[in-house]
Amino acid sequence: MKNLNQIRAQRAFSFVERNQNNKDVMNILTRLPEMFHANGLLATFAFLMKKQEERKTLIDDLLTHLKEAPLNLVAEGFDRNTIFNENAGWVNPDNFTTTQFFVITDEMIQYATWLKRAAEALATEEAGG
Repeated sequence: MKNLNQIRAQRAFSFVERNQNNKDVMNILTRLPEMFHANGLLATFAFLMKKQEERKTLIDDLLTHLKEAPLNLVAEGFDRNTIFNENAGWVNPDNFTTTQFFVITDEMIQYATWLKRAAEALATEEAGG
């Protein structure tokens, strides 16, 4: 059985390999952990949605990861599907406790860190070093 870091790493490397030619996404990946940390979950997603067409694959990947990976992190009884209802139901403060929202934000920081590592590792490999 894989632990959560292995799941994050596997998904991150797979995502980066599929999107290496998208310069917009690759540039964002190196800044993404800091964006989540400094600006928070909602502001970062708002930024990503600003030019959604170029970043749609990244947004989809982040949301897919959030749906599937942190299942062991949130409190029992938490309705994970609430995050994704009605296009952006996850921004409704009535859907989450503050603690749950922080758990979701932390998971995005952790996953974004793996995305950054994967982007840097694969860029280094391509550069020959």
